[in-house]
Amino acid sequence: MSHKDEETSATQDDDSGTNAETVDKTATRVMILNPSATISTQGLEVVPRSLDGAGNLGVYQTALQDKEQAQESNPLSTLDAIIRLGNLHSDQGKLMEAEEMYSLALRGREKALGAEHPLTLNTVNNLGNLYVDQGRLKQAEVMYERALRGYEKALGPEHMSTLDTINNLGNLYTS
Repeated sequence: MSHKDEETSATQDDDSGTNAETVDKTATRVMILNPSATISTQGLEVVPRSLDGAGNLGVYQTALQDKEQAQESNPLSTLDAIIRLGNLHSDQGKLMEAEEMYSLALRGREKALGAEHPLTLNTVNNLGNLYVDQGRLKQAEVMYERALRGYEKALGPEHMSTLDTINNLGNLYTS
């Protein structure tokens, strides 16, 4: 199962040189950790819970703060950072925290891009993957079916994202 789709490539802005990779650069540059920070993303709120041993969570949270301050007019880049934080939680086995981040990003993307946008659908698919990891197979099926309908409509039946979601459904049905 494809665990985390590449979700940030469509938000790149080549004219200004600013893109989702800025989060990674900022995270590398910023080494001050602030685990008690509250990050507002235009009506959406992320409240940090804990740090991993290497401090990666704090670096991502600080990057989110920097990102929000620098690009308040571009909530998509903030949502990309939230997804990356969700990916970090998922990689660390912190599935409840990952679900919170993915759900937050999904609400933000639905609001900013619409429910049928491919980036929104990537987040839907990732939630399906997370639900499989949590053993919540019925909810995973609902997410995969939603993503599949949207991908077929937006991208066509032969697009790789559509085919990956069909594969995810097939894996779900055989498990």
